[in-house]
Amino acid sequence: MVLPSTIRIKPSSQSGISLIELTLVVMLVLALAMVVANLPSWTASITGSKYNSIAREVASKKINYLRKNLYSKNLPNGTTVFSDESLTKIPSSTASYSIEDCSEDICLNDEQVKKVTVQINWKERAENKFLELVTLVGVGGVGQ
Repeated sequence: MVLPSTIRIKPSSQSGISLIELTLVVMLVLALAMVVANLPSWTASITGSKYNSIAREVASKKINYLRKNLYSKNLPNGTTVFSDESLTKIPSSTASYSIEDCSEDICLNDEQVKKVTVQINWKERAENKFLELVTLVGVGGVGQ
């Protein structure tokens, strides 16, 4: 007599992907898409910050020069256009400074003080940008 043999069923390995794996892949693809989509605005922001930094450096340098030389060189009131080597790094840039007498609201005792305004203008992505620094300079001030 022959006994029936025991049938063994091997557990089959499941093929395909699980829901967790699919979710992780979708999240990774979305994260990568967000990085790629925001890359142009990030680079534009960095470039704009660079131009603003250069303009601030040029304006500060001009204000320091005027603080030292305004009264010794007897610079007149009015607006003057100037150039600086660093401005070549900023597209379509112009620079000017204006000198005017101190307003009576601030200078109450006829002090020899002038209001100095330095302005740097440039074009960034078809938009006009500017930086303006204003200070007061008096006789016997910094560097005099």
